[in-house]
Amino acid sequence: MDYLILRINEQRFEIDGTEFRLSVTAGVAQGPYKIIEHADLALKEAKRVLKPFKFYLPRLHTAQNSHANLLWTYKLKDAIEG
Repeated sequence: MDYLILRINEQRFEIDGTEFRLSVTAGVAQGPYKIIEHADLALKEAKRVLKPFKFYLPRLHTAQNSHANLLWTYKLKDAIEG
């Protein structure tokens, strides 16, 4: 996986004199159930920690829920105070 992402990230191409570079971040999941949801959680985690990829782990559900709860806490606090 590292090699594949590294090769993609090294690619450069030119269109009408403007150089472009590709960048890839991936969430990886396996199994027969909720594979898209799990891959999406892994992708969000990879982006959050600035890594090229992350594998799905069940703890990502807890981390995502904690983050969402914290955001709602801030929103409610702002609404009450503001």
